[in-house]
Amino acid sequence: MKRSINRSIMSVKKLLLSLILVCLICGGSLRVNAAALYGTAAADGAAVEKTDTDDGAAKTEGPVGIWKLAELTGENPVSKEDVQQYESLGQVIVYLEMREDGSFMMSLFQEEIDGIWDADNLTVEGESIPYTISGDTLSLQNPNGDEMLFDRSSKEELDSIQGYKEGVLDETVSYTEEEQTILNIDEASLIITGYKADKKGFTVSLKCENKTDHRIMLSAVTCVLNKYAISQPWAISLEGNESKDSEMTFSIFALEKCGISAVDEMILEIKAINAEDWTTFEEGAVTAVYPTGKKPEEIKAAERAPAENEKVVVDNEYCSFIIEGAAANHALGYAVNCYCENKTEDTLTFMWSEEYLNDQDVTGLFAQKLLPGTRGFADALFMQNGLEQSGIKTDEIKSVRARLKVYDSELNVVADVEFTYQP
Repeated sequence: MKRSINRSIMSVKKLLLSLILVCLICGGSLRVNAAALYGTAAADGAAVEKTDTDDGAAKTEGPVGIWKLAELTGENPVSKEDVQQYESLGQVIVYLEMREDGSFMMSLFQEEIDGIWDADNLTVEGESIPYTISGDTLSLQNPNGDEMLFDRSSKEELDSIQGYKEGVLDETVSYTEEEQTILNIDEASLIITGYKADKKGFTVSLKCENKTDHRIMLSAVTCVLNKYAISQPWAISLEGNESKDSEMTFSIFALEKCGISAVDEMILEIKAINAEDWTTFEEGAVTAVYPTGKKPEEIKAAERAPAENEKVVVDNEYCSFIIEGAAANHALGYAVNCYCENKTEDTLTFMWSEEYLNDQDVTGLFAQKLLPGTRGFADALFMQNGLEQSGIKTDEIKSVRARLKVYDSELNVVADVEFTYQP
């Protein structure tokens, strides 16, 4: 599938280049200032229509607005499914922003091209591309008959696809500007150099140093924000005696689900390995930092809001395990949404086995490690190939059955239960 997506992306690029007649310069910017090229009277005669809404406010129709690529037809086709698959990875391939002043911006793989538009054409660097609109579909065509189809969209939809959302993090909160060391061993060091909170999420800037003369790898094994474990697949490879800057960004939607508006505590467990013989320098180095200056005893986890169709599987003195829901995962297969809580002063590991869907044996993937006194959300996944081999369609799953075991750091079992969940 990844190879198919990459081929589709290349097709998109080839077709766009033939349509807009602009060469991509590696490492450069595609941004062209329309006003500088055409003056402030760009797009005389542009077709902008306004109608009145029920509340009397003006509503813009016609070309003005946001248009997101839906599919390409012709010699280099890219299906709607291909576009959706790419969007499931958090990327908008192409979108158009048609502005009321007659200018437009096309975002192409996050590179921007500016131009002007009138009632019939988009114009970039003196070259015109005809377009038509039918309902909520905008079509661009080149002389060869290749066609780009755009659906009317919105800034909110683009932000949602890319994992952006306004108003979750309090951007007025001040974070310390002091550097904070989270790993310092003979072979490597890792230093936090800054924090940033915005609609993309919470970003931690890092300075990474390899003190050896061979390649090493640093990775974040566990990340906990305000007592919630949040999956953050961060890793970096460093050549001998190399230093690099890096960033670790926590998704805005993960932060919202955990009720985090400001990151007062961050706990990181870092692993360092020799990337040439895969021996471990450091494993389980846990460091807590307090970016807003709060004290450890002031940090409280936000309470979880109960889900509509949840099932409490375990709730004892050691831990809680709750299934909140289940649904098809467009990219992977089928996901069962779980909540785990560690009530002890020891590390706990939650694991599934003996999985069944609709009473058929189907292997699932679930394991969650929680540091003392922390909690988190995680998905149990049933991969698409396993579902296909079993002949199970995601919209026909009526029951999920499995066995949950929870272990402490000495591999003592603190919970062992079989359960059935009906989505």
